[in-house]
Amino acid sequence: MSSRWNYRTLEEAVSASIANSVRVRGVERVALDSAWGRVISATVKGKVDVPPWNRSTVDGFALRSGDTSDGESRLRVIGEARAGTFFKGRVGRGKCVRIATGAPMPEGTDASVMFEHTDEAEGMISFRRRIQRWEEVSKKGVDIKKGAVIAERESVLTTGLLGALASQGMTHVAVTRKPVVAVIPGGDEIAPLGKKAGRGQIYDVNSHTISSVIERAGGSAIMLPPAADDRESIRSSLRNALKYDACVFASGSSVGQRDFVSGVIREEGRLLFHGVRIRPGRPTMLGVVKRKPVFGLAGHPVSSFLGAHYLVGPSVRKMAGIPEIRAHRIVAARYCGAERADEHMAHLLPVRLEGEKCYPVFKESGAITSISEADGIVMQPSGIAVRNGEKVLVEMLQ
Repeated sequence: MSSRWNYRTLEEAVSASIANSVRVRGVERVALDSAWGRVISATVKGKVDVPPWNRSTVDGFALRSGDTSDGESRLRVIGEARAGTFFKGRVGRGKCVRIATGAPMPEGTDASVMFEHTDEAEGMISFRRRIQRWEEVSKKGVDIKKGAVIAERESVLTTGLLGALASQGMTHVAVTRKPVVAVIPGGDEIAPLGKKAGRGQIYDVNSHTISSVIERAGGSAIMLPPAADDRESIRSSLRNALKYDACVFASGSSVGQRDFVSGVIREEGRLLFHGVRIRPGRPTMLGVVKRKPVFGLAGHPVSSFLGAHYLVGPSVRKMAGIPEIRAHRIVAARYCGAERADEHMAHLLPVRLEGEKCYPVFKESGAITSISEADGIVMQPSGIAVRNGEKVLVEMLQ
């Protein structure tokens, strides 16, 4: 191993990324329909009971449970209760009301019976069992009581929580602001999207995959102008990026930029490590400048993506206040292939899932299809081989 590297294991690198990321401050109100995945800034309590009245859970008849018996019961139908309206009047002894699912229970009733369990003829219904009090009735406030906590401060807004807030008539919710991460394209060979690539140029892939990782992790990515392959351009880009919460050099560990980025980080702050014991993604680096994390990712698209996925993603979640446990979904599968042990490096193996099996799709670190065709990643620890048919754990990417 060359002495210019300052290696960390992947676990050490992830820990350093999280430890050197600071929770952002600031609150904003956003529309409820745009709030999925955001972090609630203050505890939310119920303003109204849900449901706001006793309501039937079935299409059938609302009745008085005391009018029923173990033998045959016969009740007279005196009207109909529809969803969205209240039945006028009180239901007396020996009477019932036809009712729709979700309709408020008429005054005097305390149970419902399904149409299918009754016989109806000449304005009367009959059935042969005792109906229990509150049977097929959703009672007032059984879901949410007025004044009860619906969502704790720091909760991540899931689909279910959004539904609970909507039940209170809320149109907006207060959330913590998203961390803003500057992404700096790099390399003189990079051409921006939408323009014709010049001779010897390739389109910028890394900046866009990195930005998607940031957005998915709960942050907001902002693309800065590319940094040229010289020290002062990189220094200028870094200083410009420090107005945001974090910075990522999209190819800051590639040949040409590698020594410039690491050198500038050392001069402007601290370089925590340069090199992670993984393939692809070995040249990844992390520094801290003015208490903000600065990442340098490898130039090849697969290496860049994996560096962003494993290091930048957790950093953004820490800054956003999103629990790391929400980031991962793991499934077990049989590996259809074989991988030799590497005594020095862990291997990150992109795979495609087919039923209970997974197939390697890695071509080379420069081939973005190694990720676009992958459903997940298998971690192969250093010093351990993977045998054909062996059970492995797949970290899903979506």
